[in-house]
Amino acid sequence: MIPARALILVFICVFCSVVSAEQSENALINVSDSTLTQASYFFTFPSGWTAAVGENVTPLTNLTGFWSAKHKDGLAWIRIMPHKKNKDESGADFVQTAKQNALRNPGCTLDSIQEYPSLHPTLSYPYQVYYFDNCPPDTCSLEVFVELPAHVVTFLLEVKGNGEDCLAPYIEDFRKVLTSFRWTLGLANE
Repeated sequence: MIPARALILVFICVFCSVVSAEQSENALINVSDSTLTQASYFFTFPSGWTAAVGENVTPLTNLTGFWSAKHKDGLAWIRIMPHKKNKDESGADFVQTAKQNALRNPGCTLDSIQEYPSLHPTLSYPYQVYYFDNCPPDTCSLEVFVELPAHVVTFLLEVKGNGEDCLAPYIEDFRKVLTSFRWTLGLANE
């Protein structure tokens, strides 16, 4: 059996090696927080993206397992943000809270947040997909909420631009991240 400390080092080393350079082809990424209590997962990292180290994500990765990447054209970001559910909180409760929090952004209204039936990733977990139009201004984004027994993992594709068409160049890469995602933290206990 591999000690937990060794696993942490393996996860961090894999993360650091991917962060250091833009990938020329798809790579398998392992992400976890430093204590292996908030998050541990892996997914396929598409080519054409670089891990967003310079955007204060590394401390969030170490603390909570957040992960972020920026497209080489500088117009799009993918973020993965795991959250532990509160006691008796459902995935639907979490989504409602996230939508209410989004309304704090300038230009966001309930009309700018819509369910998005056009994206149907093959996932092993229940999920909900929402489209955010001009919320915040001059962006369009998709937010996928994946419900696990004790967590909700939020996947965000955010693009500079207006209208749903701005998402098109990045949808397949986003789908690749979603469909390759596997949660590994506490699988036996959840």
